[in-house]
Amino acid sequence: MRRCLTVFLLFAILLAGCIIQPSVTVSLASPQNGSTVVSLTPTLTWGGGGSTTTYRLMVAQDSNFQNIAVDVNNIGDLSYSIPAGNLKASTTYYWKVIARDGGQYSDWTPAWSFNTPGGDTPTSTGTVRVSATLNGSPWSGSVNYSLSGPFPDTDNSVPWDFKNVPTGTYTVTYNYGGPTNATLTSISPQPSQDLSQGGSVHFVLNFSQKSSSSITVNATLNGSPWSGNISYALSGPFG
Repeated sequence: MRRCLTVFLLFAILLAGCIIQPSVTVSLASPQNGSTVVSLTPTLTWGGGGSTTTYRLMVAQDSNFQNIAVDVNNIGDLSYSIPAGNLKASTTYYWKVIARDGGQYSDWTPAWSFNTPGGDTPTSTGTVRVSATLNGSPWSGSVNYSLSGPFPDTDNSVPWDFKNVPTGTYTVTYNYGGPTNATLTSISPQPSQDLSQGGSVHFVLNFSQKSSSSITVNATLNGSPWSGNISYALSGPFG
């Protein structure tokens, strides 16, 4: 009886090891929950997963996802631009995403909502791009910044393109994050730029990491190395 119980426990442990697998996660990014998008063909973005992860996106006119407007599977990117003709003007939509990696699935994300603008897509649009450098070289990664202007938004990574946004004056503001042990030195060519019809503007967040070195102070006595107690001052960037 004891031997049978031992075999059963070993089988249960092995079975549990087969069933319990690393989870796949996904979270919504933009447009922000409850915000108004600038066109009827918005780009929805999310984060999570890895290089082999695919995603399913659902968009509906109700939070129960009964009146489906978009249902797309096997998306290999972290974004999807809704084609023209799927969304109506002056309407609230709900959206959610689920991730799949091999035989593993995430939970559906909590549903977010966005509102479409009245009328059609703005006729005067362009592209705003935000990227970053570290010590003068291109850098990509997690950094939080805000875009203000005709289309306001907050994003968490670079590089990123805000496509089909209305023309006008845009300003980028750095919030936090970026390369480790680096500070933001400038936003080039300037923090505010004018976007013209069919054109593009490019903001670059420039980060730098200060180099460090060491200073050694030695002493000699009658030409030979000497060590001991002595008081002296060091002046300069580090005093």
